[in-house]
Amino acid sequence: MRPLSLHERRPASEGVSFRQLFAGSAVIGGRSEFTLTDYAAEIVAGGFPAMRHLSGRPAAGPSAAIPRDGTLLGGLFESLAALSVRTFAQNCDARVSHLRTKGGRLEVDFVVEADAGVVAFEVKLSAAINDPHISHLHWLSGELGDNCINAMVLNSGPEAYRRRDGVAVIPLALLLPQFDTPRATTHARVGSTTMTLYSSATFDATPITFATT
Repeated sequence: MRPLSLHERRPASEGVSFRQLFAGSAVIGGRSEFTLTDYAAEIVAGGFPAMRHLSGRPAAGPSAAIPRDGTLLGGLFESLAALSVRTFAQNCDARVSHLRTKGGRLEVDFVVEADAGVVAFEVKLSAAINDPHISHLHWLSGELGDNCINAMVLNSGPEAYRRRDGVAVIPLALLLPQFDTPRATTHARVGSTTMTLYSSATFDATPITFATT
């Protein structure tokens, strides 16, 4: 058992395919309506250890319950990102590790390894990404050469894009498991309601159908 990933709780209508990142064919684009308050609400709802002293979703909004300490909130945001990355990586038969050199001079949050190569992630709470945020990604890309298929930053900003230096910037809410845009192909009708349902366990965009009379 595990908490639901962000995509399982609140699926995005568009985004960036995790699986296609390893193929080098992922389209980096899309816009998210998620705000920092939305991310904070999902952190509280997810029941991360640092939030267990809180009782449910705060009535006054998550900002009233989550300390405004940037280090704490940044760490919790990284935990939320880790849940998505590890869940999607498992479905792709990939391994996730954290890289830190001796003495901690260089660090990369998530290094995801598959047969095709490596995809590296940094996680930043900031909505705006600048050069210092990605310096360790450039170092790792240089060390791995062609074996580093993609390097990217997961952040809280509104838009997914690729920088001129090749690093992708992706709002966490836009990171999808296998497909770039959910494809609805089959509908289930229950009573007077028509629903399109997908299997969140397999992330394969295969609808779940119900036999109705």
